[in-house]
Amino acid sequence: MSRLLAVVVTYYPEEAQLLRNIGSFLDDVDRLVIWENTPAVQAASCRFIHHPKIIYMGMGNNVGIAKALDKVLSYAVEKKYDYLLTMDQDSDWENFHWYKTVIVDNSDVPEALFGPVRTIQSVEAHRVECDNESSALTISVPAGIESYPQFVDNSIENQKFKLIQVTDEKGNAEEGIESRIRLIPTMNLITSGMLAKTSLLQRLGGYWQELFVDGIDEELVCRAKVQGVPSYFVEGTVFHHQLGYPIRKRFFGKAYTVPGYSEARLYDRYRSLCLLKARFPLTRYPAADYPEIAGVLSRLKYDWEKTAPVRILLGADHRLAKLRAIWKGSRDGKKAARRLSGK
Repeated sequence: MSRLLAVVVTYYPEEAQLLRNIGSFLDDVDRLVIWENTPAVQAASCRFIHHPKIIYMGMGNNVGIAKALDKVLSYAVEKKYDYLLTMDQDSDWENFHWYKTVIVDNSDVPEALFGPVRTIQSVEAHRVECDNESSALTISVPAGIESYPQFVDNSIENQKFKLIQVTDEKGNAEEGIESRIRLIPTMNLITSGMLAKTSLLQRLGGYWQELFVDGIDEELVCRAKVQGVPSYFVEGTVFHHQLGYPIRKRFFGKAYTVPGYSEARLYDRYRSLCLLKARFPLTRYPAADYPEIAGVLSRLKYDWEKTAPVRILLGADHRLAKLRAIWKGSRDGKKAARRLSGK
């Protein structure tokens, strides 16, 4: 039976939220690493849970997410864990047992990066991804699973789901018939909730430590795509994740959302965007040959080069400081990209 290591990267975690996070999957993993990015002098006060399955790791300061995950991946390989689950501190599961049972030790599952269908702030992303259902891959479901959740109401305000009977390819659900669900191709996985074989992550090269917090998931998914490794949403997963803290504003009577990120987070996001564009240039990865990668970069550029600065200018608090952080992040990202390219 495969061994599963999980990691939660923490930075000044909120106790109730972290306990909800860990409690939603701890029973179904063999070991949990809580990686502390909280500085050493305060880390002990943020250790809200002690359990035989849990070990704490860290380097005494905030090393970001990419480096933390790469260190834990090395630990997973050393200790011969077969799978790695990566989690942010502000996520939790409705049905991790379903997710694990479908993916781990299922011979019908291809080698790939897997992620859950997300709720809360990312319902729209799920709906967009699932428009391409014609390319979904149908897989067998291990015996003993009879139903899974499916959204009835996808609105952010009224998220509801019902249990759907698992069926075979013809829609039959009689006892003893092999059940099937879909893996939905996507380039929209996030690091939190991602599940993959440690051997695959090692072969892909691990996590790119030039990144700090933002862009880690996009970079890994794109790098996997270049190497012929697909990424999938797993049908039936219900996963809650907080994507920042967006602020609702009105301008001339029209409602819009302002990114609720701090100056430090905006700096990192724009630095990462420059690094991603340099990592996957169109000259090397033309849209005709790599349409999925071009799509990821196009979405990021639209969201963060065109839309976000305007919304910040119109409605964010401390807008000048935030626009300055965007400028500095872009400047330093371009410098880092030039350094990496040897120019």
